[in-house]
Amino acid sequence: MELISGTKIAEDIKNALGEQNLDKGICPNLAVILVGDNKESMIYVGLKENAARSISGTTSIIQLPAHITKEELLAVISTANNEQDIDGIIIQLPLPDHLAPWQDEFLEAVKEEKDVDGFNPSNRGKLIGGKPRYVSCAALACTEIIDRYVQSDKGKNAVLVGDSFDLILPLSLILIKQGFNVQVISEYKPEWIQNADILVVEKGSPKIVKGEHLRDGMLVIDAGFYWDSGKTHGNVDKDSVSKISGHLLPVPGGMGPLLIAKLMENVCQAAIYNRSI
Repeated sequence: MELISGTKIAEDIKNALGEQNLDKGICPNLAVILVGDNKESMIYVGLKENAARSISGTTSIIQLPAHITKEELLAVISTANNEQDIDGIIIQLPLPDHLAPWQDEFLEAVKEEKDVDGFNPSNRGKLIGGKPRYVSCAALACTEIIDRYVQSDKGKNAVLVGDSFDLILPLSLILIKQGFNVQVISEYKPEWIQNADILVVEKGSPKIVKGEHLRDGMLVIDAGFYWDSGKTHGNVDKDSVSKISGHLLPVPGGMGPLLIAKLMENVCQAAIYNRSI
């Protein structure tokens, strides 16, 4: 399979956004609410901070103690909602265990017009009607690749493996509206993907997708992420699928960079919107 460079596409997107912002004289500001000091979350926040800088934007990192209460976190979100110089707000997930039961309440507390992650339940629900203000960046990353590498959507089969609210569910709605035949399965089963033109695999285990499971000409998007012996792996065994014709968005260098680039797109849209009201 030919490997797709998500890193290259993401850089192209960010370069275009940077030029757009300079032309319009806009400096988008993204507020990132980070609860606790989870090392992995802090790495992701740093990547978003670098990306914002690359598009002539800024970030406001709101780091909160891990023991913060539900009421205190809601108050922080409310304050960010009302800050005029904040264009977009994201809550870095996962939250500490004691706050996790109220995750949807926190996401719903972010104003729709600043919900650049597309995680507010209202935005997620409006996707059914086709008119959300923002769509999940993970779903947008997949549609970017599908638009580039699938010539026609009518009658094509898409199999999505997983059940996440930020990728699989919104992506399924988008693809259905575009005319794809969509099948969502909660666990990876090779016998269920034999007729797929597009395969998106978010759930499974490292290298679970093998070459013998696939047919020529498929577009495969690897949305898994695992650490093993200091290396990053996805759900797809790249060596095993290398002799199959088609395209693969791999891990690493695939979904990760694209997701952040799409977040920057949403932040820029929010900045333009906020300056028009």
